Amino acid sequence: MATTDAARIDLARRALDEAHRAAGLARKPVERREALIPTGISSLDEALGGGFARGSLYALSGEPGSGRASVAIEWLLRASLSAREPVAFVDGADALDPDSVPELLRPRMLWVRARSALEALSCAEQVLDAGGFAMVCIYLVGARPTSGERLVGPGHWTRVLQRAEAAKSLAIAVCDGDDPRAPGPLARASMVAARRAPRWDRGSVLDGVDVELALARNRRGALVTARASHTTTVSLRVA
Repeated sequence: MATTDAARIDLARRALDEAHRAAGLARKPVERREALIPTGISSLDEALGGGFARGSLYALSGEPGSGRASVAIEWLLRASLSAREPVAFVDGADALDPDSVPELLRPRMLWVRARSALEALSCAEQVLDAGGFAMVCIYLVGARPTSGERLVGPGHWTRVLQRAEAAKSLAIAVCDGDDPRAPGPLARASMVAARRAPRWDRGSVLDGVDVELALARNRRGALVTARASHTTTVSLRVA
């Protein structure tokens, strides 16, 4: 990653720090951070042992239109509000629609626009190294390798996990359902999203959608669940 890219991330991090100080949200030392970040879904929190564990890597996958991005954005907002810390969305395909980001989240979220999947992971490492982020989402849906670029592999995810552990931050990879670039067994838990049905207000106005989340793999200590064992429904409202 070029030095100029690292400098821009550092500059953005300082801007987020200033915004949080103005709002009375001081940056927390690593040792004072809560060990768990709730997902906001009680049944999922219970299955995960209380919520997302800091210093861990998680995976969220699904088919196109399954609501993956919406779920990730919702988790970023909840993490920022719960932990009172900024969050980051590393966009490997420059696919994020800014209008889809809730107004409350915008001053709390660093949006990193990468040009490929590999660059997205490199950016994520830089963001985690900068420290102070409750959650870093690495969005690889639609990300394509540039000419001559190496493929994302376990070594790249290992470095992301190591940096998340050092920063006591939470990293979440969002991928297609059959993406070979997914973190696989390095993820503490893997979730699969599937859109169910839209909800209509007064029969003609879209009010929101229901997204079904299945916990496909959950690693807590030595216990590994290799198949879907927990399913919950998340209701997302249209802003």
